Amino acid sequence: MAQGKPVVTPGELLTSEARNWLHGKGTYVDDGSLLSSLCGEIQMMDRMVRVEAANSRYVGAIGDCVVGRVVAVAAGRWRVDVGSFQDAALLLQNVNLPGGHLRRKTAEDQRQMRELFKEHDVLSAEVQKVSRDGSLSLHTRSTRYGKLSKGTLIQVPAVLIKRLKTHFHAFECGIEALIGVNGLIWLSPARKLAKKGQKRKRDDDNSSSDEEGGNVKDPLAEKVEDQLEEVREPTAMDRMNIARLRACALVLSEEFLEISPATLMDVFSASENQSLSPAEMLQQRHRVCIPSNHRGQAWVYNRQQVAGIVFVVCLRRERASHK
Repeated sequence: MAQGKPVVTPGELLTSEARNWLHGKGTYVDDGSLLSSLCGEIQMMDRMVRVEAANSRYVGAIGDCVVGRVVAVAAGRWRVDVGSFQDAALLLQNVNLPGGHLRRKTAEDQRQMRELFKEHDVLSAEVQKVSRDGSLSLHTRSTRYGKLSKGTLIQVPAVLIKRLKTHFHAFECGIEALIGVNGLIWLSPARKLAKKGQKRKRDDDNSSSDEEGGNVKDPLAEKVEDQLEEVREPTAMDRMNIARLRACALVLSEEFLEISPATLMDVFSASENQSLSPAEMLQQRHRVCIPSNHRGQAWVYNRQQVAGIVFVVCLRRERASHK
């Protein structure tokens, strides 16, 4: 097995004893030798060897939680960019109606699709179906999914995202993160949940006022308003924490290290202990020089080691200007 060279190119020899290893993706056998078919990094699990592309596009799987941006509104569907080889499709029939009512979508609902999602909106969804050509079909039939607002979108390589049971996380700093399997991360302030009694009273007041005025409010517009009301306005501290978490994700991405809630919080705490601002975190001089034979191997370091290898105290930093 090739040692000291984690990054390989197509056709490069991985091992001359192919029969002693399980062949994973990105590999092929030629004359008893195991060769690489991709340009990427070697990953070994027990006796299985595979090559993970260094910067490949997202390949969807059923059940994946993804974050995407609406690029077009067509007849009965939205086209969503999720970083895959082609745009994903979100059908109108796969979107929940206000109140969770189950009924057949009408022509009126189709004409008012832009009241729910319009071009350039960011949304969260789940992969419902993967076609033979690789195209994805999404759905938002859960209260967890829907339109995202009042936050920041970050893009990192999808291969660095660790697959977990849930990709919705609330940090102690008051920030919520939606880490999409497709490499898009959404950071926003923690949601402000309204009490059920207050919401029911508000709905009754709105319904009575609409009946008196003879107005019937669009149900799709009501759903958008209710969803936006759940997200509170970010404070100055929220913006600073979002900027710091964004810098953490970008640093881990540049060092090609695993991105998960645990590693984000480790780097977040390390940057606070070092008194580094989000702008200083992105400067190369504040990071440890990782040996070349270890750089790029996201599986070499465990969670406790990530924060230690990313940031160090820089004695050369001049603080005279801050005094």
